[in-house]
Amino acid sequence: KISLFGAVVIFCLVGISIFAQVILRKCFSIALIWVDEFARYGLVWFTFLGGAAAIDSLEETCVTFLRQKIPQKILRWINLVFHISMVIFLIMLVKTGLTFAEMGKLSKTLALGGITQYVPFLAIPVGSLLIAFSYATRTITDFFGIKEPPFDKDADKEEVLTP
Repeated sequence: KISLFGAVVIFCLVGISIFAQVILRKCFSIALIWVDEFARYGLVWFTFLGGAAAIDSLEETCVTFLRQKIPQKILRWINLVFHISMVIFLIMLVKTGLTFAEMGKLSKTLALGGITQYVPFLAIPVGSLLIAFSYATRTITDFFGIKEPPFDKDADKEEVLTP
């Protein structure tokens, strides 16, 4: 939920800034020099935060043809191996992303007030860590058959009332 909220906020800020850039440039001949760079880095942050938020949705919207053919017990082990492999890959990406972000301290952005590129480059390790956390929790709940509580408390009441 945190990564979804962050992705939505960043996406809205990028959209508003690009809209403002177009209006100001076309109507008033004023160019905001920081918008292009902000949009580029904002969309990178949006991609990684949105990726973490989309894990549950993507897992539920997959092609089920092969899943239906494989016995449930074997499928559970295949999913476990896949999820553990993804978590390992994402942890390696976190480590590499931190190294990359550290290198970003050496250079400054051109238009975003001269901040170091450390902040924009942190999207890789932060987003990868959130995605790894989502995969790890998904792995545990899937493997042990733990059901998530319903999102809406009133949904349970409605199900009980209907025959």
